[in-house]
Amino acid sequence: MIRPATTSTTGAGIPARRRTATASRVAVLDSADPENYVELRGRVSITPDAGRRVDSALSWKYDGKDPGEDRPGAVRVVVRMVVQKATGYAA
Repeated sequence: MIRPATTSTTGAGIPARRRTATASRVAVLDSADPENYVELRGRVSITPDAGRRVDSALSWKYDGKDPGEDRPGAVRVVVRMVVQKATGYAA
């Protein structure tokens, strides 16, 4: 099932974050079988992650613990995509 919106966090100075600001597509590969993939395209919004709320929530959901400390001066941002097109392949 593809959700109509996806959410992730990243650092403001990370190269992937800078690319996301202009290119609104994400590809996910299956490490066990690289021929299986999904590509999502849509509109992206980038906002500050005040108090690392989203980062902490995702960390608790998937790791069951608080996220590690960021390096000094790091700024966390939230990347949200409203998916407009989904394509992919699965054998």
